[in-house]
Amino acid sequence: MEEIPGVQLKEVIDTFTPLQLEHVASQIKGLLTEMRSIAAPHIGSVSGGPFRNNYFFPYAIKPQHAWTKLLAGFPQDCPIYFSHGDLVPRNILVEGSTITGIVDWSMAGFYPEFWEYCRMYDESEQSKGWTQVLSMIFPGPRHDIQIASLHRLMGTLLYNL
Repeated sequence: MEEIPGVQLKEVIDTFTPLQLEHVASQIKGLLTEMRSIAAPHIGSVSGGPFRNNYFFPYAIKPQHAWTKLLAGFPQDCPIYFSHGDLVPRNILVEGSTITGIVDWSMAGFYPEFWEYCRMYDESEQSKGWTQVLSMIFPGPRHDIQIASLHRLMGTLLYNL
């Protein structure tokens, strides 16, 4: 294994000029486009292992109406795409404003099209610079219901099972 050059984007993003933020956003958009071109053989982790990802353990949420309520905030019949699953500033390495690597692929898998978008809005990762980058990658209004629904779903699965 070799070391990837660069520093975590979270360490420098709030010092970037608008032009540097635009450069980062452009590279991430390209990466997302490239990842979405990978065919989805199934929904879940890339390994397709016994646990589809770190959140979906082999337990059922009971009662069933709780599960239905958690899923109500998501669009139905979405296309499935390859997703990093945790594409946030701590997992993006840069030299200047050039991305040198993406790390921590433990959550990667094939998920509904909204998955990566919602995960990129992780509240613990928000900063002025990252918010600006996200608005360049995803112009238009934020999908707050989807973001909140995914975070609620993941929190329920992770902390209550």
